[in-house]
Parts: sequence; C-alpha cells; structure tokens
Amino acid sequence: MEGAVNLKLTMESGQPPHFTWKKEGNKYWRLIDGKRVEIWQAGDNVKVTPGYGWVARKLLRADDDLGKVYARLIDDEHLAEAVSRYSGLRLTKSEAWETLVCYICSVNRNIPQIRKDVQKLMRADGWMMEPEELAKAKLPASLGFRAKYLSETARMVADGEVHLGRLSYLTYEEAKEQLLRLPGVGPKVADCVLLFAYGRDEAFPADVWVKRAMHKLYGIKGEKKIGEYARKKWGLHAGYAQQYLFMYAREALNARQGKEGKKKEGYEVVRRK
Repeated sequence: MEGAVNLKLTMESGQPPHFTWKKEGNKYWRLIDGKRVEIWQAGDNVKVTPGYGWVARKLLRADDDLGKVYARLIDDEHLAEAVSRYSGLRLTKSEAWETLVCYICSVNRNIPQIRKDVQKLMRADGWMMEPEELAKAKLPASLGFRAKYLSETARMVADGEVHLGRLSYLTYEEAKEQLLRLPGVGPKVADCVLLFAYGRDEAFPADVWVKRAMHKLYGIKGEKKIGEYARKKWGLHAGYAQQYLFMYAREALNARQGKEGKKKEGYEVVRRK
C-alpha cells in the first residue's frame, strides 16, 4: 500500500465504512457473507482477518499513492495544514448500491443517525438488502421521508431504469446525470456515490462542512461553482481535497470559530458593562 494509513481517520470520516462497519475496541468489523471480518491498526500497518486481504486492499484503495496526492494538495496553504493534521486519511471504495443507500439515508442527518438506519437495512449475511428486496420491504419509521426515496430508487435500480453497473463506462458528467434521475439523489449524493463507489476522483461532494470551508477559505459559494472550482484547482485529486477539507472544516475550523465566537462574546459583555 502506497503511503501510511491512519485507519481511525479513514474509517470515521463520513465515508461509507463509517456507516457499514462497527467498532469494538481498536477493531472495525462487519459480516461478509456471514463471516465476521475484522480490520485494525497495528503500528504503521493495517491487519485484517486471514483470507480477507482483498477486502482491506479494495476498501482502503491500496494502489493510491498518498505521496503523489499530497504533493498536489500541499501547494495550497489550507490543504497543507489539513494534510499535516490528518496524514494517513485515505479515500475508501465500497459497493455502488450500498454506497447509494448510505447517502440517501444521509440526507439532512447526522452520522450517528445515518449509521443506525443503514445498519437496519443490512441483511443477516452482512450485505445491504438488494434493490428487489428493499423495494418491497417495510422500511424503518426512523427513515422518515427518506423511506419513500429509498423504495422508489430501489425499484428503478431493480427494473434497470438506472443501471449502476454501466456507470463505470460513462464520463463523470454522464454518470452523474444518470444518478440524478433517482429519487433522493441530488448533486452532493451523486458525487458521494461517484467518489466512494466508482473512484471518480474528480467528484467533489459538498456537504454543509465543505461548503463552509470553501466559502471561508476560498470565497466560493454555490454548489455548482464549488464543484467547478475544485475540479479546475485540483483535477483528479479533487476527491481527496474534499475529504481533507471535510475533516478540517468539521474539527479545526469549527473549533477555531467557536473560540473566536467566545472571544467576541466576552468582549461584548465587557463593553456593555
């Protein structure tokens, strides 16, 4: 695997494994064809249940050369700081249908809520319910309006109206256009699926954290303009830029804004006295 792996950062950074894998102690696990498969950090190395090395290599995109990625990203002062903070954070790759379900569940939700509902949709063998199953299933009430989106999307995929297997052969724009036909799939969800299931690294999912970062750090607003700016600036490393900005915005920028807010509040209190 090219470059070090920080497994905790990678598995807990809002990517599909954050929703589909469980954690016990320092190990992450899920059922694969009914067998418990574990993955964990051991020093600089990543260990996995014997016989399942292929799972770890695919999940962690073992062929990605983080050194080359970093060489492109650190030209930007903000990303240079993010890379310094979150070194070893990798993009992951998951099954397309599973990824699509995860991000439809994510609409207007926080990570703990997403995890709970995604886990409810996984079968006893550890895999996500197939489109045909999900289309007919009675879905958890906790999904709210997302249940209708999931049912309708499952039906369209099952009927072949949108063929997930064929998206790999389309351009980024063509594949995104197909995904946008599905109920509950907007530009952000489509980009998540393209990035985390198809490895389309020009995709730049812009959730609320990334939008805040792009506005604060680069002065760019609007989902379409953000994506265009990111692809022009980082090209095929836009997906990695997004993941580092997501972590940076959620933790570093958020904490910094909180401190600035407290300082400002304190000053105003003193002034009023």
